[in-house]
Amino acid sequence: MTQATVTIQYVNEVKPGKKWGSVKTPEGVIFGVPPQLLPQFQAGGTYTIDYTEGDSGFKGVNNVWPAQGAPVAPPQPVQQPMPPMPAPMPSAPVPAPGGHTGPPGMGIDAKAEDIFVTGVVGRCFHGTGTLPDAGTLTEIMQNLRMAWKAGHKPAQTIDATGGVIEDEIPF
Repeated sequence: MTQATVTIQYVNEVKPGKKWGSVKTPEGVIFGVPPQLLPQFQAGGTYTIDYTEGDSGFKGVNNVWPAQGAPVAPPQPVQQPMPPMPAPMPSAPVPAPGGHTGPPGMGIDAKAEDIFVTGVVGRCFHGTGTLPDAGTLTEIMQNLRMAWKAGHKPAQTIDATGGVIEDEIPF
């Protein structure tokens, strides 16, 4: 068994399906730590450890105690869980039986616009876990609708003679 005084840079909890956690020093040396000893380590702390090194190079900690005269590691802040996401704001009417998603007379281009706007807004705020206030969200959605209208014209189908076919099917 070998004894060493080490300063800890990282403490890694036991991963699912594994039997050991680990600690890493600033020099990059990694020691395997059994779960019952992990709570004694804190990042930034200096400790005296007893460890054994196997033929494969694995260094397993057998015992740990604060090093004599070493400063005690500062307490680590407790990470608060992220609050639950607020319920999504309705952005489009709920589909009625038959799949129609808007008021009567809403064409395919209006549906495509709704899909574009709600998709972009959803993608933008998905990673943050928060939504802006209602006024900001409304402004963002209005800007997206203006961008959609500036870049898209209603779908038109041209018949074999070059005339426009007036229907809502864009193909």
